[in-house]
Amino acid sequence: MTEVKQIDTGTVELARGKTVGGTWQVVRKLGEGGCGSVYLVKNLEDDSEAAMKAESNTAAGGCVLKLEVAILKKLSGKPHVAQFLFAARLMDFSYVIMTLLGESLNKLVKRVGRQITVSSQVRIAANTLFCLKQMHDIGFIHRDLKPANMALGYKSNSEECRFLHILDFGLARQYAVPHSEQPSKLMMRRPRERSLFRGTTRYCSIRMHDRSEQGRVDDLWSMLYLLAELRGPLPWANQCFAQKSTLTLSVSPIQKSLEFAKKPKSREVGEPLKDSPDDVNGPKRNSDEKMSKEKGSKEKGSKEKMSREKGSKELSKETGSAEGPNFSAEKADDETRKEYFRLLPFDLDFFASDPIGF
Repeated sequence: MTEVKQIDTGTVELARGKTVGGTWQVVRKLGEGGCGSVYLVKNLEDDSEAAMKAESNTAAGGCVLKLEVAILKKLSGKPHVAQFLFAARLMDFSYVIMTLLGESLNKLVKRVGRQITVSSQVRIAANTLFCLKQMHDIGFIHRDLKPANMALGYKSNSEECRFLHILDFGLARQYAVPHSEQPSKLMMRRPRERSLFRGTTRYCSIRMHDRSEQGRVDDLWSMLYLLAELRGPLPWANQCFAQKSTLTLSVSPIQKSLEFAKKPKSREVGEPLKDSPDDVNGPKRNSDEKMSKEKGSKEKGSKEKMSREKGSKELSKETGSAEGPNFSAEKADDETRKEYFRLLPFDLDFFASDPIGF
């Protein structure tokens, strides 16, 4: 029997070199949390590396690893999510093997500084929205979205290493359940009048602070707070307890979907992200020239503009091409924009899809 040191939080201590399940050998411990310990393991058959999450069978509050396994299986084969490999229950602890991920968003932000660029913020937003939509489409909400629960793909995977992955589904909850009369169809799970606190106080929605049932929109609120923090500290970051804040977000698609049962307007949330911010392509070209030309009388500037447009049109007619003074710059911007979209898991049709039906 494997020697295991059991702790109340459910963490499991395994010695380096210990073999689990006859196939996986513990290389080193990667970390631990409220729902178990995570180890780097090696497959003795092909030397491939993976991540193993282990949880004590006597953990306070019961074993939540079963829920995580169920979610990973439902997400199997989908992009930008850790892939399920194997799971088992031993006498002392249960474990799940999944593909290895890279550094967490929390570590990445600390490395580059507390404030990142707007372009990076937009990429993270599109990536996070994509991952949340995938999870909502299988009938679950995350309930603990935060930088520590997001990580890049592993460096050896060239396709996934550029994208963020949502992980740690220990606090997730199923909001869509089989219909009582028609099991083949899904129905909204009946919300509880009062629920226990789940999540992280800094990123959870006001509804959770009120102990109300969380829905899909509450994951979007967590995403919003996470993104805001990438550009600066949240107003309540240093408070020892959660307080309600007045938010001026009357035009936000998230604000319009506050009810528990409402389907989040993912397309409306994602729509503004389709236009890359200025700092993706660098500073605006010819900005100094534009400012100098605007100096002087408006009439003179208007005449110069008309003259330039006329000359540009005549040049196009003579050469038979559409090339103007700024054509090369615009073409470069267009290529940069295409590359920007290629690197993002961004598809408005996907955000508009509704496999759940409500």
